[in-house]
Amino acid sequence: LMSHIAGLKKVRAELSKSSPTPIYIADCSVSDWTDEACSAACGGGTQERTRTIVSHPVNGTKCPPLKMERKCNIQECPVDCEVGVWTAWTECTAECGGGVQTRTRPKTQEPEFDGK
Repeated sequence: LMSHIAGLKKVRAELSKSSPTPIYIADCSVSDWTDEACSAACGGGTQERTRTIVSHPVNGTKCPPLKMERKCNIQECPVDCEVGVWTAWTECTAECGGGVQTRTRPKTQEPEFDGK
């Protein structure tokens, strides 16, 4: 980049020397990028970036693009654990004096990507 700028300055100096009247040269100047919010919190979204022209060029380099779009939040979305329906109660483990009945439900989805 620095060699490109040095070359550009040299060419402009030569143009000024060869012109009978001074040549005014001003390059385009733009603001810093302003980032919009990402379109998705996870799983991949897009983010628009914009900037504005601070000063228009006069015989100088044209303005760079004022808008761009880039990918954002490309990490996978968290997937929470999920469970199915309860089974029926089992028979009691004792006919008298206290026993236990149980029921279960299957896990249908393991948590992934920091899900709960």
